[in-house]
Amino acid sequence: MQNNFNKEKTKPSEEKREGSIFTEQEVRSTVKGFVLAWLKGKIKIIFPTKEEIIRFFKEDLEQDVSAIEATQVEVYTKKNFVDLILICSDEQATPEEQRKALSDLFNAILIFRSSRRLEGEFLEYNFEERLRRLEGGLAVTNNLVKELIELHRGELELD
Repeated sequence: MQNNFNKEKTKPSEEKREGSIFTEQEVRSTVKGFVLAWLKGKIKIIFPTKEEIIRFFKEDLEQDVSAIEATQVEVYTKKNFVDLILICSDEQATPEEQRKALSDLFNAILIFRSSRRLEGEFLEYNFEERLRRLEGGLAVTNNLVKELIELHRGELELD
């Protein structure tokens, strides 16, 4: 990882990525919601065990793998997952490193979910957008209330 203190600060794009049905912001929000839920214990990831790895290699790939090699794969899978989270939360990581880690985590979420290796639910993390919408709605409501008060004052002055 580079140690570059003059990195460009990039905002996630609202544009759809080439070949993707999700914007960069949607991917970021999904990954953030997933990681926060995992950290809070609201979801559990069932990583492949050594035994499952041995069975996979033997049955699906028709290769023998030792218990030591399977254990190495098991440990690597868990370590890689945590490393990706650390890159996403590291201010010293370059924007490109963070984009790659986000993409890899998003892919992992899809794989975990499709292979039934997730227990629990997580919500997309999007409080900032929700807050902006609520503030906008509140401003509109406040303006309408002010207009009603002014109209009511005008009616009282006419009486």
